[in-house]
Amino acid sequence: MISGLKGKITKLDVSSVFLDTGAVTYEILISFKTYSEIKEQKINDIYLHVYHSITDRSEKLFGFLSNKDRELFKAMKSLNGIGE
Repeated sequence: MISGLKGKITKLDVSSVFLDTGAVTYEILISFKTYSEIKEQKINDIYLHVYHSITDRSEKLFGFLSNKDRELFKAMKSLNGIGE
């Protein structure tokens, strides 16, 4: 499992960020809150706390600026009717 990634932002969209870690560039899904904080602070080098979601249909990375936000996301994903 991937729990965090550090690298340079190569592309920033409202719902995702492309993070170049040196040898690999990852597409990481982000919330509007995370997007706003990155854009406002003009962050280029970043560490994202990551929730790695693996299902039978897809594999996704969700990124957060704080571990607290990631833990809240994990708790919400575990609730019936909310998770994938």
